[in-house]
Amino acid sequence: MIASGMAAEVADAMAELGTLAPKGYLAGIEDSIEKTLGHPARDFETFIAENAQTFS
Repeated sequence: MIASGMAAEVADAMAELGTLAPKGYLAGIEDSIEKTLGHPARDFETFIAENAQTFS
């Protein structure tokens, strides 16, 4: 990452983040979308189906 021009601090943070997911630290359910938008988050398939005209 650093060889590609990324700042060392950012590369270190990305490497650390990569170790957290396999340990399950990122497995929690988050309700930020629902709190922000006022409705539950949709899965990707539903989002695409509802907005197909935008992507064609």
